[in-house]
Amino acid sequence: MNNTIQKIEGGRAGFAYQEVKNSIASLKKTDEIGLYASYLKRLPSMIHVNGLGQALAFYYTKCQVKQYALIFASINHWLHGQPELKIDRNQHLLESIVEMNSDNYRRITTEVLALLNWMQKFATGMHKDREGGTPHIITDKENAGHE
Repeated sequence: MNNTIQKIEGGRAGFAYQEVKNSIASLKKTDEIGLYASYLKRLPSMIHVNGLGQALAFYYTKCQVKQYALIFASINHWLHGQPELKIDRNQHLLESIVEMNSDNYRRITTEVLALLNWMQKFATGMHKDREGGTPHIITDKENAGHE
């Protein structure tokens, strides 16, 4: 993987980790965290079936539910913080998506799916951790015997 891609992916992963960590801290209860992780897992499928605009509009209409609001806010924060995506910081995210050309729409869709991939992984792991089901982390020494 070239250095530029590693930087982009690393930045995305770091952002996703902090967003999920903060979201889970604000939710507190295990069942609330489970719903958050579940809503994160559903969103990529919704995007593939309905398109980014419709999927995000659905999550936006559900923002009275904290988990949906947290997910929408994370995506909004990430996209508005990426100058190369050319999303107007003074414009609502959904308005920007509706007005963009098809090339940029595809680019934004790919970016959101990549972000959600990281967020799902972290949310699933942190949810399991809260439930006391953290998987055993294999050390280098243990791994050496299985190569």
